[in-house]
Amino acid sequence: MGTGPVRFVSWTKDDRIVLEANPSYWGGRVDFDRLVVRALPEMAPRVAALLKGEVDLITQVPPDQGERIKANASTAVAGALYGGLYVLAVNSQRPPLDNPLVKQALSLAIDREAIVKELWRGRGVVPNSMIAQGDNHFDVSLPPLAFKPAEAKDRLKKSGYKGEEIVIETTSGYMAGDKPMSEAIQAMWRLVLPALTLGAFTMASIARLTRSSVLEVLRADYIRTA
Repeated sequence: MGTGPVRFVSWTKDDRIVLEANPSYWGGRVDFDRLVVRALPEMAPRVAALLKGEVDLITQVPPDQGERIKANASTAVAGALYGGLYVLAVNSQRPPLDNPLVKQALSLAIDREAIVKELWRGRGVVPNSMIAQGDNHFDVSLPPLAFKPAEAKDRLKKSGYKGEEIVIETTSGYMAGDKPMSEAIQAMWRLVLPALTLGAFTMASIARLTRSSVLEVLRADYIRTA
């Protein structure tokens, strides 16, 4: 932040970071004197702080809370396409996920349109690849990723899958709706593959487990290809 638009003032662990406008910034002065970034990891206190006027802006708002914020006379909700995806990253080095047919079956078993409609109340876009619509490299000519549960069962059968347990590791509260989406996908996968377990971890725990390569399916912000 030495040459950026803001400069560091103070940091209080688990509470806040205080920044101020950098008068020497080459690009011109920003439109505020001081910026306070508060740590409010739980959604309920975050929304309450906004509605009480204790904070000016919050992010990662789930649809149900968005309706509540929108109904309040002194607050509003704004949205825009984001150049990223909610991703379940598959550890392709561990069986049975080292088998392409198993991974294809899992993809075909996900009803992404239902997730956007029911969990996000239509505030989202069904992906057509690993590139999000808000990204400059998005290819509009590709069709949405298919939902074909019957074909998923057929590919799983052809894969030789013998019922090994697969564990989905997800975050809770890191991104808006992360755990509910993982739970919805778990329910869809169980229709074709019953041996599934869902676990919620802190980001620190997930980072440690990812480095040791012990996770099988991880809710993350990237895709590791086979």
